[in-house]
Amino acid sequence: MPSDFSTEDFESLEVLRQLQRLHPGVRPADQKDENKLHELFQAKPMKIGKLELVYDRRPSFQNLLEAQGSSHITWLMEGQSRILGCGSVSAVDRWYLGKKHRVSYLSDLRISEARAAITTWRKFYPDALAALEEGGLLGKPTYHLTAVLKENLPALRALTGKNKGVEYHPFREPWMVNIFGRLVLRRPQLQVRAIRASESDRLLHYLKDRACQRAFGYDFPLEQDRRLKTWPGFDPAQFLVCESGDRWLGVCLPWSPSALKRLVFQSAPWLTQKMFYSLKWLGRKPLEVGAPISTTYLSSFYWSDGVEGAAVASAFLDWLQRDGVFARTHFLSFCAPDAGWLSSSHLKGYIKQLTPTQVFLVAARGQYLDMDRSSVLDFEMALV
Repeated sequence: MPSDFSTEDFESLEVLRQLQRLHPGVRPADQKDENKLHELFQAKPMKIGKLELVYDRRPSFQNLLEAQGSSHITWLMEGQSRILGCGSVSAVDRWYLGKKHRVSYLSDLRISEARAAITTWRKFYPDALAALEEGGLLGKPTYHLTAVLKENLPALRALTGKNKGVEYHPFREPWMVNIFGRLVLRRPQLQVRAIRASESDRLLHYLKDRACQRAFGYDFPLEQDRRLKTWPGFDPAQFLVCESGDRWLGVCLPWSPSALKRLVFQSAPWLTQKMFYSLKWLGRKPLEVGAPISTTYLSSFYWSDGVEGAAVASAFLDWLQRDGVFARTHFLSFCAPDAGWLSSSHLKGYIKQLTPTQVFLVAARGQYLDMDRSSVLDFEMALV
């Protein structure tokens, strides 16, 4: 698994060598580490309440990172002939406060609970961020984002709480909304249709206009080209449009990342397992412990100014349910930008599961950050 850090750039390679001299227990992962990484993820499941879930990234660990950004690297921590942990960074150009910046996303953090491993990572992490910002790795990102499920925040604090070199600044609190559908569909409140072939230019203009007004908005139309290459099954002809007359109220692309990653229930309470299996009696695809979960996301989800985003999301969800989506996928998922969406009347009546998330800006301790407190965060939940 070759780590993509501009290998043709001698200065970047030298920065890597210096980093490895300072921290000999941590190195960039490569192709021969593929199976080790998959085994590490199997051994360290994600816990949500009483549920244990495992990320399955086979056949390629790096493909999800390529979908996240145009460059990436995975760090591997070793000791006593075994893997003690890993962490990944991907980077891509995004809009923030009216300017284009190189922005990284920090992910895949899996560290052994052994004190020596935690100490090694705490010492390495600040120097790794400095290598990105000052050394020019991954295009020299100036902002760093990471997302953590609220239920996993204690684990994050245990790993980073005493790190004198790095600070985690709370930035946004989006919610992952998983929809199992409505028991009774209501009459459509807004018009939804498939995009027309003649509207490709209009779509790109709309995506660019909407994204650049968000916090860390993606850089369309270049982002569209990148997704065509790295998101399996990404097809602009599958976009949906919500409209009123000639005005577009919002767009989204229903997309599944199953070719890149799959969540698998490793364990669940007996009653929860029964509930999962009973879905088949409602005409739904049943969930089973040990089997991969199929999720379709409202990706590239944007809505117009003056429009209630929850109403547009509801229109897309209902249209997809009428189209038979739940015979093909376990649930629909989208990112609600804040808790206010959850009380919207437009999201009442759904069978749903809600997962609160905390997004942080990560920076060297004491570093000044420009903080956008109002714009909606551009966040693709499908890639988390």
